[in-house]
Amino acid sequence: MKIGKVLRNTALASAVAVVAFGAASAFAYSPVLTSSLNGGVFAAHVGASVLGTTAMTENNAVSFGNIAVSGPGTMTMDTAGARVAASGITALDGGNNGSTLLDDTYSAAAPGTYTITGPSGASVYVTYFVTGGGGNKVGTSQATNSIDLTNGTDHLYVYSLVDTGTAITAGDEYAQNANSVVDLTGGTATLKIGGTIEAIKVGGVSDGAYRGTFDIMLHY
Repeated sequence: MKIGKVLRNTALASAVAVVAFGAASAFAYSPVLTSSLNGGVFAAHVGASVLGTTAMTENNAVSFGNIAVSGPGTMTMDTAGARVAASGITALDGGNNGSTLLDDTYSAAAPGTYTITGPSGASVYVTYFVTGGGGNKVGTSQATNSIDLTNGTDHLYVYSLVDTGTAITAGDEYAQNANSVVDLTGGTATLKIGGTIEAIKVGGVSDGAYRGTFDIMLHY
């Protein structure tokens, strides 16, 4: 049985979340029957499972760093922080260069880094959801499946996330449409997250720090 609940945190030009989850163990029993010619007395059973829990700590939010936007375009950042920009987006060096509009914390490109803890040896499935998106996973549709980053005036969108977890094996009955699976060797693991950011506004967007959120669900 897979059980999970999602807690949410905010991020800047990136998106982050914190979660707590667990999985139930099986409750096994053997039926007992005492009978007679006219009826019988059956032993019924009741039980409960104490769930082991997992926790996620954010060490570094997903940061796409400084960029210039002149029009529609995309930029991908892998789980090592390497960026490739195309069309109307240009990747710039880190540092706010004296601008009061930018935040040094997010001016350098860096993948999100998260520590997951839980039962030793557990395989934890990781799924990314759009905050307030009615259960929509972060996917490839800007309209319904993207993370909205805004500076209060304009918008950028993150429509794809990648991480350092293991890809889901086809036919994995426990995956439940998860993005990846992480093995908690010794009860802990580090997960790094990158993704693709997109600009869709013709003529570019206004300067500023673009912030957004997404939800992370864990189950095992």
